Amino acid sequence: MKRLLLLTLFAATTAFAQSNAISVSVFQPQFSGGAVRIDGDRVGVDLKSRTGFGAGFTHTAGSWSFTVDARQLRAPVSAGFSPRANAGTLDMTPVTALVHYNRGPLFIGAGIADVMTGNLHSSDLDAMGISNVSVGDDVTYVIDGGFTLPLRGPLGVAIEGRYMPVSVDAQSLGQKATLKFNALTVGASLRWKF
Repeated sequence: MKRLLLLTLFAATTAFAQSNAISVSVFQPQFSGGAVRIDGDRVGVDLKSRTGFGAGFTHTAGSWSFTVDARQLRAPVSAGFSPRANAGTLDMTPVTALVHYNRGPLFIGAGIADVMTGNLHSSDLDAMGISNVSVGDDVTYVIDGGFTLPLRGPLGVAIEGRYMPVSVDAQSLGQKATLKFNALTVGASLRWKF
């Protein structure tokens, strides 16, 4: 019975030109527009770029595809206090759902991301009398596009760019602030199609 069900599923997938793929990604994020708002005052924030990694699943049907992926971003943060302070490293894990329109090797899409973050801590913050900074999560939109290249058999590679604005609440010592920045990631995904 299980074999019959698997054969039926395979036949249906083939008949309707559907396919699935799993991917492993490596990418380089670039951050811009970083700022913290504390009691109406704006403090500039720099987020440095570190190579990130991710994994995902894509289901394609005709010209449309649906992708779910998770990525790991790490960004050392420095804040424009006087003097400039190292605020630690911000860990972010965006879990993203995207819908793409595919035209030949090109694709463009949009979706939403649940951006989960970690806390900030550094010796500079300790010296300023600030303990751990608790950073909240965000749900935001994502715009993405790129192209795919076949390699060999079921293997291929996708080159893509992805834009995601992030706004998260931060809290320490009873004081609240809002951290905002834009993330643009450019990278490559190795895909295995089945």
